[in-house]
Amino acid sequence: MAKRNQKVSDGQSMKRSRVERKKEESDVQDEELPSDQEEEEEDGRRSLPGSDSEEEKETAEEKRIRLAKAYLSRLRQEEMEDESSEDDENEDKIHRDSLANRLQQEALESKGYQQRQLADSTALPEGQVGEAPKILRGHGASVTAVALSNDEKSIYSCAKDGAMFHWDVETGKGTRFPKLGGAEKKNKADCRVRWLANAISYDGMFLATGGSDKNVHIWDLRSMQHIVKLSSHRAEVTALAFRDGTHQLFSASMDSTVKIWSIDTEQYIDTLYGHQATVVSIDCGYKERPVSGSTDHTCRLWKVPEESQLVFRGGGASIDAVAVFRGGQQWISGGDDGHLSLWTMMRKKPVEILRDVHGKSASSAAGDECRGWIHSLSCARGSDLAASGSGNGFIRLWAHRERHLEALGSLPINGFVNSLSIAPSGRFVVSGIGQEPRLGRWSKISGVRNGIAIHRLPLVDPE
Repeated sequence: MAKRNQKVSDGQSMKRSRVERKKEESDVQDEELPSDQEEEEEDGRRSLPGSDSEEEKETAEEKRIRLAKAYLSRLRQEEMEDESSEDDENEDKIHRDSLANRLQQEALESKGYQQRQLADSTALPEGQVGEAPKILRGHGASVTAVALSNDEKSIYSCAKDGAMFHWDVETGKGTRFPKLGGAEKKNKADCRVRWLANAISYDGMFLATGGSDKNVHIWDLRSMQHIVKLSSHRAEVTALAFRDGTHQLFSASMDSTVKIWSIDTEQYIDTLYGHQATVVSIDCGYKERPVSGSTDHTCRLWKVPEESQLVFRGGGASIDAVAVFRGGQQWISGGDDGHLSLWTMMRKKPVEILRDVHGKSASSAAGDECRGWIHSLSCARGSDLAASGSGNGFIRLWAHRERHLEALGSLPINGFVNSLSIAPSGRFVVSGIGQEPRLGRWSKISGVRNGIAIHRLPLVDPE
């Protein structure tokens, strides 16, 4: 009996020990093996938003969303600062409507469907002369081209002596670009190009230059280094223009052609044939419809997607400058007759012709008659404000109305105005000044110092 009781007691103790051993093993397993929730939490801790690894993996779409949110936040802040106190019930609705209207207006303006009214803000009526400009010195020869960045902080200029400069608008400090071809070339003539044109991309990343070497050169503006040489033209490159909002580039040349380039892929795309002589000028808006002017006395609007062109005849004068309004729907042109013409793609003849807008030279000396020619034109992008340059001592400002040009004031300047650029805000006008015209040496204004001129425009709040 005692033995049976001992066996029962031993069996119960063994059973208890097995249960306790299983429980301990279960505790160990629970302690060693993390749950799915714990794994997810740890993974989340390893890839917290805002960490370095997440920033490195940010896609282009995520970057656009982040920038859009920041832009909306800034607009909301500006609207809140501008609004007066309103009832609490209506404040949110008024704020949303105001923000939506502003976004819609900016979208229409950026695509050329709506024109900003800058001319009425310029406190320089017809007959009034503005203040003397600020002159930036550094070029040893006539400045042939200037390009202003969209943020209005930087100016890029080039000249006949092959020099290129970056200028800070506020300080006036100039930085020279490295010589094309590098210092390793023994023959200095090999690395000197007589620059005739330049253009800057909408985002300020690339600068395109062209000139006497028949090539288009692309520069990285972040490092101010030469990226690539694009070769296809058979004569000097005379004009360059980026399409708004893209890295698509149009180049014009003395070989009578216009060529299309993709800067993103650094490749040639197509050649546009039609002009019968040197293509002197070109401009392009938001749409893929550049406008070119030529010494064959014609303007041509190129419908690139449709592979067609519209020809506009400007009489018996060379068309030396063009500038586009409204994304290519309307534009102005000027040339060696001194006339300023307003065009629309719906008519083959000019809507309006203003004759001898820069006057005629009183001198009878050979070549001095070109001082009254229109050498350069510019439009503040997406607005109704335009400017024309010549060699008669003034830059003239113009307001673009629906079917005519209204004369505004003038800006004093000494020398040939070979290139013009108006700030998008309308706060100032930049011009490239030289003793000689951009494309030749048939006239010279003695005593002129080559350089960059910055005219500040007086602005008022239009009622």
